[in-house]
Amino acid sequence: MAGRAFHPGSIVRRERPARRVRGVSLVELVLALAITSLIASSIAGLVYSVYQSQHDQQHLRRRNSRAEVVTARLDGAIRSSAMVLAVGADHVVLWKTDTNVDRKPNLSEIQRIEWDRAGRRLRAYEAPAGLAEPEDPAYELTSDFAQVTAGLKGTPSFEGQTWCQDVAGWQPGPAGASQATRMLYYTITFEDPAGTSTFRSTAALRGP
Repeated sequence: MAGRAFHPGSIVRRERPARRVRGVSLVELVLALAITSLIASSIAGLVYSVYQSQHDQQHLRRRNSRAEVVTARLDGAIRSSAMVLAVGADHVVLWKTDTNVDRKPNLSEIQRIEWDRAGRRLRAYEAPAGLAEPEDPAYELTSDFAQVTAGLKGTPSFEGQTWCQDVAGWQPGPAGASQATRMLYYTITFEDPAGTSTFRSTAALRGP
C-alpha cells in the first residue's frame, strides 16, 4: 500500500482560546481604597501617639527640672535665714542675717519672696548690694514686715527678681508662723501645656 506524501501545510493547527482578562469592578476598587485608608489612618494615629507621648515626657522632664531648681533656691533661702518676719497666703518675709549685730533687721538684711498671681511667677525682693546707709533703715521686730516690704517692693532700694515663670500657685506655711518659728513649708504648682504638677518641700531656718 503506497504511503501518502507528508505535506506540512496540511496539518490543521487549533488555536488556543484567548484568556479572558478579568476587569476590576468599582466595588472592589472602593473596598481596596477603604482598606488602604484605614491602614494609613491607623499608622498616622500610632505615629501621633508616639510623638505626643514623647512631647509630654519632654514637658514633664522640663517641669521636674525647673521644680528642682526652684525648690533648691527656696530651701536655700529659708535655711540660710535667721528668722521669719512674716508669712502670708502668697508671701514670706525673712531676716537673712544680722550683719551689723544690732539685733534689728535692716532693709539690706531682709528678703521678701512672693507669688505674683497676675504674672504667674515667683519673685524675690531684696536690697541691692552696697545700699547706702541712709537708705538702709533698721526696723523694730514689732514692725509689720508684710506691710513694710509690700510698700517697698520694686523700688530701687528693694529690687525684685523673677525666680520662676508659669507658677500656678505658691502657698507657704504655717499660716500662724511667728518670729519663733524654726521651720517653714510650702507647696508650689507649675502649669504648662503638658498639665499641672504640685511639689512640696520643708526647710528649717538656721536660727540666730
